[in-house]
Amino acid sequence: MVIDGWVVWSKRGYGQIVEKKVDNESGIATVKYENGYVYIGEWKNDQPNGAGELTLPNGTKYLTKFKNGVPREFVDPNSGYSIRLGRKTMSMGY
Repeated sequence: MVIDGWVVWSKRGYGQIVEKKVDNESGIATVKYENGYVYIGEWKNDQPNGAGELTLPNGTKYLTKFKNGVPREFVDPNSGYSIRLGRKTMSMGY
């Protein structure tokens, strides 16, 4: 999936993890990937699971929701524009 020219999800995820810090008490992780993506948010079973924030290499940030490592929603916090992903559907709106 591509947003603003950046791949925000593929079946291979975001690439290799180069740094990961998980607070086991809160379940919040900061994960940095080799391609410059940074995810800060809920982490369960060694993958994104729940609400978080994804920062693209160009600095653009999206609020995200993941389920078992698969993204379900991306929201641009500046405009409110959202993309929701379902099993077989995708919807966009403000």
